[in-house]
Amino acid sequence: MSDPGDRGRIWLEGLLVRLGLPTAVQVHHDPVDNAPNYWLTIAAADWSPERVAATLGESGATLDALQYLANMLLNVGVEHDDHCGYTIELNGFRSQQRAALESVATNAVTQVRQTGQSVAIESLSSSQRKQLHAMLAAYADITTHSEGQEPDRRLVVALKGEDQL
Repeated sequence: MSDPGDRGRIWLEGLLVRLGLPTAVQVHHDPVDNAPNYWLTIAAADWSPERVAATLGESGATLDALQYLANMLLNVGVEHDDHCGYTIELNGFRSQQRAALESVATNAVTQVRQTGQSVAIESLSSSQRKQLHAMLAAYADITTHSEGQEPDRRLVVALKGEDQL
């Protein structure tokens, strides 16, 4: 089997060609929680602002769909323990999104610690909730869980041992 990062790059470059968007893809290994994760960065320096906007989609919806496909298809037939995560980056969108989520995480932890009350974070995509769960796992005194059903699902942040909202 080929290197998972190279497999992701080849898949994404091929998909972009089929979509009429031929360009290179850079791979960056980004281990999270000791799991193999790869950032696939689309080289879009020579793309028009309209092409970038169309590829991102409204609020990143098209990029989210591409990333979902990558994570599903590139892990088909791969042993569960060997599954990889793929993040597709375009024009710094994911980096900006990650920085915003880190700010949300920090603010939630501060509020929970100051008040002792749980905090519900709403209006998150499934991917964003998953990222926040991972970010907040680094805090020994904090626990998280999701509540509700889509589209009203929310992430709840609490002190360990506390379960009030």
